[in-house]
Amino acid sequence: MMLIKKSFFIKAILILSCVFLLQFSLIISQTHAWNVTSTRVTTIFEGYENNPKIISDGNGGSIIVWEDYRNGTWRDIYAQKLDSDGNAQWGENGTKISALPLDQRYPELVSDGAGGAIIVWENIVSLNVDNDIYAQRIGSTGNSLWTTNGIRIATESLQQRNPAIIPDNSGGAFITWQDERTGNNLYDIYAQRLDENGNALWDDNGSIVCDATEMQVIPQIASDGANGAFITWVDTRPGGSNRDIYAQLINSSGDPQWILNGIGICTQGSDQTFVRIISDNAGNATILWDDSRTTGDIYAQRVNTTGIVQWAVNGAPIVLTSTEKQDAELTNDGKGGVFVAWAQGNPNQRDVYAQHVNSSGDLQWDSSGIEICTEINEQSNTQIIHDGVGGAIIVWQDSRSGWQKDDIYAQRIESDGTTLWGGNGTAIDPTINERQEYPQLYLAEDGVAIVTWQDMRSGNTEVYAQYVLDIENPSSNAPGPAIHEPNSVATIPWILTDNFGGGFYRILNNGTDYITWTSWTSGSNLNIPINTSVLGVWNYTIQYNDTLGYWGIPNTVLISIMDNQNPSSNSPGSATYDLDSTASIQWILIDNVAGGYYRVLKNGSNYISWTSWIDGLNLNITIDTSILGDWNYTVYYYDSSGNWGTPNTVLISITEEGLTGSPPSVNGYNPLLLIGGIILISFILIRRKTHMKMKK
Repeated sequence: MMLIKKSFFIKAILILSCVFLLQFSLIISQTHAWNVTSTRVTTIFEGYENNPKIISDGNGGSIIVWEDYRNGTWRDIYAQKLDSDGNAQWGENGTKISALPLDQRYPELVSDGAGGAIIVWENIVSLNVDNDIYAQRIGSTGNSLWTTNGIRIATESLQQRNPAIIPDNSGGAFITWQDERTGNNLYDIYAQRLDENGNALWDDNGSIVCDATEMQVIPQIASDGANGAFITWVDTRPGGSNRDIYAQLINSSGDPQWILNGIGICTQGSDQTFVRIISDNAGNATILWDDSRTTGDIYAQRVNTTGIVQWAVNGAPIVLTSTEKQDAELTNDGKGGVFVAWAQGNPNQRDVYAQHVNSSGDLQWDSSGIEICTEINEQSNTQIIHDGVGGAIIVWQDSRSGWQKDDIYAQRIESDGTTLWGGNGTAIDPTINERQEYPQLYLAEDGVAIVTWQDMRSGNTEVYAQYVLDIENPSSNAPGPAIHEPNSVATIPWILTDNFGGGFYRILNNGTDYITWTSWTSGSNLNIPINTSVLGVWNYTIQYNDTLGYWGIPNTVLISIMDNQNPSSNSPGSATYDLDSTASIQWILIDNVAGGYYRVLKNGSNYISWTSWIDGLNLNITIDTSILGDWNYTVYYYDSSGNWGTPNTVLISITEEGLTGSPPSVNGYNPLLLIGGIILISFILIRRKTHMKMKK
């Protein structure tokens, strides 16, 4: 019967699981309303939109800025806001940021902390002669908050180029750029801080970060975590063709904190270029660059706010292989280290690799890096972000489908180097057989990665976006059924796992709430306590979701509380009692539940019929002392679960008063005793069950 019940239960669970899976797929498809084939940022204008950049709006949505040719030959700057479902919020074609004469190009943006953004870009004032840096703040509704077409950051002549920006966490921003104001085609590094109203807080045309001899270019900036900023750049001050990497720390007032013109991050004799920087927001920054000291490798250095480098002099190698590398990018690992991704290989045959470096500069994976994508043709333009749970998400431009038919691919990688989205990544929008290029991404508040890129599916370059969600739903280790003794201590070792860290669960016992909604962490054993106080078969079911609202398949564990332990007796010893005395056998029956039934036989005949007994209670079985002789009292017993104990027999002897034993005798006579030379003969009377005459 038990096997039949178990079989039926298993079939029922399988049917319910199949039903839930059908419902579950619908939950996934309805969680986000983005188009399956990605979302175009503008919906009416047919033109050229290039070089998109993207950030979070702080409320689950995205703000994207790009270069736009809708007004003719020259580029303008436009922006769009998408809500969490990918719906455009700033009109069908975005909102204009700047449409000055000639080109506006290379936009960068950061959050203003209020649902909007501060955007900076390079503006051509006079073709090939004068470029300036402009900025604009856009509100959460798409309205420009500063001067129409933006404010001019520096009004100096000649060229100011390559702006970089970070928020100042007070509604404003730090901006840095390379500046040619001294002439001779030599650039220096300048910086400015703007408040929330667009007012310059430092020198009118920016504060000098470095004006050393020769040329300083391509500045990059990161927060120091204390209202200041790290700035790094490529520097040719030694002269000649070799370039080095330098850095400076500026405080909230724009004052340099290290030696004049910065410290050398890498001044090794070869060429160092393509510098990148990221802050851990705890007073340290990691700087990454391409290095030609061997065969085009990648190096990095960690520096603190005192200007002391933390890793090897001139940097620690990220990868040392004989093939060319490019497009190196980095992101924090959340523990003071970084993840790095890059493209590697011969032209038109590059692949994507990655490395993990801890806070001490030690490589955590193979010294050559690990393969992210090694498909045919070329993979390039890598970007990488932290995934929020100890790993990273990498995107790249991929031509595996053919030249000029590039797609955007993505891969998620764990801290140990395990890749999660297939062997060579997953396509963001694989339905389009046209060129997609230059991806950018960020991690939204709900753990979704939002990617934007420029796309040629219409014949023109247009800006598209799509969410990239690891829809690996949470799962359970599905413990098997178990049988436990009553009143024992037992648990169900449920372990829930999820790629975003955890969520909430509840437990039902035979359909009734047992444990209300409680948080869980991925990989931790829940050890759900089992109620073993009541015999029976119980269905414990766990329902659970993750922090993104995705549900795992409920798991039911069949728990049987069964008394499989046999009762036992205290086994009293044999005893002798006088005729017609009062006596009892102190039987105590012991059981792990509550008791059962017993009977007592006397020399094989029924003495006490079946009677209930309680665990640990003395039965006090009355002994019949009315008849002389030896009597075997035997108790038979079982518990309420039908488990039998071992019968126990106690030998009871009933004798006449005072005759509780006999000395050794031979034919009824005691041996001769010699006392003081006199021989005594002692007689003993032997009484049987019937009175016998003494022999004469």
